[in-house]
Amino acid sequence: GRQSIPPFFIVAADESQQMRGQKLAQALEENGITIHGVDVLSKAKEAKLIAPEKLEIRFSKGVNEDSFLTGLAETVKKFTGEEPNLVGVSNPTDFDPGNYEIWFPRR
Repeated sequence: GRQSIPPFFIVAADESQQMRGQKLAQALEENGITIHGVDVLSKAKEAKLIAPEKLEIRFSKGVNEDSFLTGLAETVKKFTGEEPNLVGVSNPTDFDPGNYEIWFPRR
């Protein structure tokens, strides 16, 4: 098993997805994953962040957690009905290394 679960955040593209994000957070917490927050991009102070075209799970490149990511993707897919893209992020300016972020797509 894993020693420690990294911080998780859910990012909704806009307020219409906030409730869905909170429900996903609840579903993940039932699977032992603690969600540190559901952020709404349209409310974010840094508006330069742009929601993706498709559902994404972002994580630090070089994190070798294939079985964990596969399980996470399955849970997210089961809940949202969408296959999430797994995106390894190597640019630390936009992303906290060690975090996982689930990004809802823009509509």
